[in-house]
Amino acid sequence: MATIKLASNLALDESGYSHGLLTVIETTKIVNSNSGGKRSLMVDTHEIDCFELIFNCRNTRNETMEIKTAIFGMTINPEPVETKRMGSKNIPIYNKFTTVLMRLNILTKDVLDKARKDASIIDLDTVMALFLAIKDLPVKFKPQKNEKGFIEPNLITLEVTGEMENND
Repeated sequence: MATIKLASNLALDESGYSHGLLTVIETTKIVNSNSGGKRSLMVDTHEIDCFELIFNCRNTRNETMEIKTAIFGMTINPEPVETKRMGSKNIPIYNKFTTVLMRLNILTKDVLDKARKDASIIDLDTVMALFLAIKDLPVKFKPQKNEKGFIEPNLITLEVTGEMENND
């Protein structure tokens, strides 16, 4: 039997930000790719390791709403891939993984600038440990719709708003 349900809308503050708790996990996703175009019956399925960002936010009915976004590229690139105009400033845009690390205060622009000349500046093991240690970190972000029409966080607007709870 068909079921009708009410859509869940993300609760936003007066500035258009959604607030929630971020948890990072390492996972494997199954990805389908169609190599022969739209009408081809050939579908290649393979597994890809990735990081998943899980945002637990409130909806307009004050219920928990989970939003997930995956990061497939696991390369830190100190070179911006483009610049975007935001307000009156031109902001350098890095790849998705580097952007998230910067927005979560794990990497800084200073460190990335130094890494352009000396890659050993960045301790990858420490970065990985800090990133995977994120559990229920208070954050805020502006939501956007992806190409399929689903809500996802605009990672350029991601900001840390508090500290993780210490469960020791």
